[in-house]
Amino acid sequence: MKWIAIILTALISVMAIYTVAYPSVTLRYRLTVEAELDGQPKVGSGVIEVWYAANPKILGASASTVSAVQGEAVVIDLGDRDALFVLLTHGKDARSGAEDIIPNLFGVVKGGFGPEHFDQIRGVKGRRDIPLELLPLMVRLTNTDDPKSAELFDPSRSDSANRGLKLKKAEVEIVSHGIWPLSAIGITGVPVTRGIQRKLPWLVGFRGYSGGQPDPIWSQPERNLTGADFVQGASS
Repeated sequence: MKWIAIILTALISVMAIYTVAYPSVTLRYRLTVEAELDGQPKVGSGVIEVWYAANPKILGASASTVSAVQGEAVVIDLGDRDALFVLLTHGKDARSGAEDIIPNLFGVVKGGFGPEHFDQIRGVKGRRDIPLELLPLMVRLTNTDDPKSAELFDPSRSDSANRGLKLKKAEVEIVSHGIWPLSAIGITGVPVTRGIQRKLPWLVGFRGYSGGQPDPIWSQPERNLTGADFVQGASS
C-alpha cells in the first residue's frame, strides 16, 4: 500500500508539473443556423468542443499551440433527403474553422493565437452573431444518401443561384464544458452533439473525392470532402 501511495503521489506530481509547463483550455459552443427554403424556415444546431494546449517543442515542432475538435457538422434538414451542412473546416476566412472561430469572433485575437491567450479564451461567454466572412465551409447535399450530390453553398449568392435556399442568421453561444473527466462521459457539461453517421452512413470509412462539381474550387485538395469535415473525435 505504501508503494501504491508513493506511485500515485509521483503521478499526480508529474501531471501537475506538466499542466503548469504545458497549459490547456477547453470550451464548448453551440452553433445555430437559421435558413429559409422557398420561404419556409429551417433551423439546425449542434454543440462542438475544442481543446487547445501549449505544444511541447519536440522533434522540431514549431507551432506554439495544438488543438483538437470533438463534434460534428451542424445539420439543417431541408426535407426529402435534402440538407445543408455547416462543416468543421474553414470557409472563405482561414480562421473560420471549428477550432479558430471562437478566439476570432469573440475578439481574443485577429489571426493566430498562443498559450498567452488561454486565459482570455477561458473567459469568453455569451453569444455572438457570425458575420458571413467568418462562416465555416457549408455544403448542401441534395441527396444525403450520395456524397457526390454535395454542392458548395455560398450565402452571399442569390436565392435563385442557391435554388431557393437563403441563410437568415448564424450565431454561436458558449456553453458549459463541465468538469473533466466527467465531461468526457457526458456526466457534466452540455453534451457534444452526436449522431450524424446515422443520417450519413457512408461517412464510415469515407476518405473523400474530387471532381464532379461545377465550382472549380472543388478541385483544389483543401476543398475535397473528407470524413473529418463532417465529424471529429469519437462518434456514434
